[in-house]
Amino acid sequence: MDLTSFYNRYFFPLIFKPTWLEILSFAILSSQAFGFTFNAGFWKPTLTVTYDANGASGGTPPPTVNVSTGQNFTVSTNSGSLVRTGYTFGGWNTAAAGNGTTYTAGSGTFSIGTSNVVLYAKWNIDTYTVTYDANGATSGSVPTGGNFQFGATVSVAANSGSLARTGYIFGGWNTTSLGNGVNYSAGTDTFAMGASHVTLFAKWTSICSLTSYNVPGPTYWPYGSQIINVRLAGQTRTFLKVSPGTVFNLAYDFNVHVDGYCPGCVQQFYVGYAGQLQNQCTNFSRGSSFKTLSKYSVNLVAPATPGAYYLSTAGGWDVNCVNATIVDHPTAHFALICVQ
Repeated sequence: MDLTSFYNRYFFPLIFKPTWLEILSFAILSSQAFGFTFNAGFWKPTLTVTYDANGASGGTPPPTVNVSTGQNFTVSTNSGSLVRTGYTFGGWNTAAAGNGTTYTAGSGTFSIGTSNVVLYAKWNIDTYTVTYDANGATSGSVPTGGNFQFGATVSVAANSGSLARTGYIFGGWNTTSLGNGVNYSAGTDTFAMGASHVTLFAKWTSICSLTSYNVPGPTYWPYGSQIINVRLAGQTRTFLKVSPGTVFNLAYDFNVHVDGYCPGCVQQFYVGYAGQLQNQCTNFSRGSSFKTLSKYSVNLVAPATPGAYYLSTAGGWDVNCVNATIVDHPTAHFALICVQ
């Protein structure tokens, strides 16, 4: 044994005799240095509670907290204002998938075990609505909308309620009433539900903005009259653009159903647009058949107000071609003029 070892073994204890307080202080300092907590005469390991943002799109998680085994711990509030697009913050959970134990932020408590704890932000998916807007339609009804979770695939509705607008063509749905947003084809397009409610507006294209247009065939002919061979302004067409107040010519042929149940009666026919209808009378002869009247012509004055005006036919009965009730049948439209 050398001199230094001999001194440390036999003389140092006699010179330095630490008190119990000094021994306790030394123990506490040593425990902190090596990651232990001194409590009531024994040491506990120092543990942590860590918060995880779990996919948040903004904000920060609360700071990590040092804890010890057996400690009753109260979880943090959402002090860093965590947010996630399409979701609502719903507290803290012991599993990232949210299928563990959930603790209410700021009030939930639990006892610390023997290992570190990670608490994940719990996110509840949001639900939004999709609605449809007729956007000025003059007839028909909008489809029924629905509720969709964020990220769900939405199938755009067809024009199931037969929306229509005088002077316009239905062109699907748009995200703005002006039609300058995102277009969706009715009944075929899909989109992913975003983080806000959606209104889809019927998109209308003015017929007057077109260079040509074929008026759909009528579905109603009053009193059996059938207008054929329409000639607007001397040309075989069913679509004409005119200036306000302009006189234009409408020529056509039409078939008259001669009704044998009213021999000698006079059947009245009217053509034109609402507010300016011209009439022609036809004397019946006995029998039941169609009689074709050719090259009937009438001059009409275009309305002073710009817009689209459908030409239609109406009819009535009277022996003197007077006092008939004039009705413009929307389903009897056979031509259209655009006043612009």
